[in-house]
Amino acid sequence: MITMLQSNAFSFDLNILPHLLILLKERHVSRAARTIGISQPAMSRLLDKARRSFEDNLLERNSGGRSGGYVLTPLGRHLLHTLEKQLSELAAITKYKAFDPLCSDRTFCIASSEIESQLYIPVFAGRLCEASNRVRVIITQADANTLDLLDKNELDAAFWLNQVPARFSRAHLLQSKLVCLVGPNHPHAGDAFTLHEYAACQHVRTYHPAEGPNLVEHYLLPHGLERQVVAYSPHLFASAQIAASTCLVATVPLLIATTLAKATGTRVVDAPWEIPPLDLHLIWNSSMDEDPGLAWLVNGMRASSRHLQLSSADGSCINLALS
Repeated sequence: MITMLQSNAFSFDLNILPHLLILLKERHVSRAARTIGISQPAMSRLLDKARRSFEDNLLERNSGGRSGGYVLTPLGRHLLHTLEKQLSELAAITKYKAFDPLCSDRTFCIASSEIESQLYIPVFAGRLCEASNRVRVIITQADANTLDLLDKNELDAAFWLNQVPARFSRAHLLQSKLVCLVGPNHPHAGDAFTLHEYAACQHVRTYHPAEGPNLVEHYLLPHGLERQVVAYSPHLFASAQIAASTCLVATVPLLIATTLAKATGTRVVDAPWEIPPLDLHLIWNSSMDEDPGLAWLVNGMRASSRHLQLSSADGSCINLALS
């Protein structure tokens, strides 16, 4: 294959390689065309062109499988692995150029859960609009695949709570203690829960598909305690609404507790002192530590964090898009 490419270096259209990589990954002409955003006939022509250039079918119909479909030829498999490596290295070269937000048209992809999207992205978007009208940021939902995508550099960064896996670089953004929200019908009349009072209550737990061991459970178990979770919610606002209409306790970061309480009619009660605060980080693949564009992104998130903490400290309302 290398000899063929060398002999045809001036006649081979290198522009088709990124599309060819998608086709070899998908192993399906129509699906690859949809992924890229071109027509199925255009993708078929690209495949024909690649077959002529490489003098190999690359992709063949699987006549032996029950569901049919296509399989890669040996050369197709080798080409897939080669393109994944080489195109990734070429992309890295582009990223490592000196970064100027006024000139760059780079797109950053960040994985985020609800709270970071509500808190950080509006503030960072404002800073982005001041710095550049060409740089773009795509926010994706953090999930169980987030760390794998970071490992593959298919994400630029991700927001992460508490313990960060050692293989990733990180920037600590903020720390926020946890407090509780209770509704008007909750029997607890005080301003704080003891650890045993907290464990004796029924709870609504805000979960996230990307999380590992839950922070609260992690600190209750050594005390021989376990909270009774009656309801699970993927969103903090929904958890606060549930607490408002029941006798369940919602545990939320102090940073947004007042806003949630005002919006839902709940009351803020201090959580037991034994439960530690949340630490929010921005994490990324350590191989990108020298990328000036990523450094610009991280610095922007740090500046957004300082703005949020100042707003919280001086009593300013942190604007959440609650809906």
